[in-house]
Amino acid sequence: SPSVWAWRQRRIKKIQSSVDLMITLFPFEEDFYKKNSIPVVCVGHPLAEDLAVQLDTNKARQELCLADNPVLVVMPGSRASEIKKLGKLFIDVAAYCKKRITKLQIIIPAASPERKYEIEDILKNYPSLKAKVLDGQSLLAMSAADVVLVSSGTATLEAMLLKKPMVVSYRLGALTYALISKIIKIKYAALPNLLANELLVPEYLEKDATLGNISSGIMNFFDNPVDRKKLEEHFKALHESLKCGGSETAAKALVKLLSKK
Repeated sequence: SPSVWAWRQRRIKKIQSSVDLMITLFPFEEDFYKKNSIPVVCVGHPLAEDLAVQLDTNKARQELCLADNPVLVVMPGSRASEIKKLGKLFIDVAAYCKKRITKLQIIIPAASPERKYEIEDILKNYPSLKAKVLDGQSLLAMSAADVVLVSSGTATLEAMLLKKPMVVSYRLGALTYALISKIIKIKYAALPNLLANELLVPEYLEKDATLGNISSGIMNFFDNPVDRKKLEEHFKALHESLKCGGSETAAKALVKLLSKK
């Protein structure tokens, strides 16, 4: 499904006249098309089937040779522009949190060798942080985490499916954000919040993406295990809502459609 539910909704007229069946990954997309009288079936997201509902955090920590101390995973993005806008900010946040939790372990999975170089270049100014930069392995890193700091995108879905508390932050740049804000029709940036249609996890975008805001959001999760447990239950329910049969459901829907032709 195109992201017509998020922006350029006028495209819905063309879709109505040219589509026999829309297949979606997310339930909120299905609801959108139903409201616009377009035949639709939600098949769920493949990641919901691929990632285990229950996760062995201890095993992930053993694989990464981590101690039995709190773990913060920092994921500033996969693009050079994201590292430029978010890299130093996210590492500043990690440094602040480590001052609050002295035994905090910082893990940064780099999306590529180029991103790893850029991240390590920033870390030269933070020798006491002792952050561990990984070659990829983002799912393993998140599996080992207590809390994840992540830029918006698919990684927010992965963290949710792994039942990990997260703080989401992103910067586009003032001009780009001003333009995008005029055409985007959604309330939230993070997929867990979109799926729940409520603010389950903190989002700090543009001018709200500050050291104070992000650090506060992260420390709130570390300081409140009860809140973490409640969030985990929300994530379990959302995970189940995305397990809709995948390719089997899609195939059945197509067979049904073709049988009417």
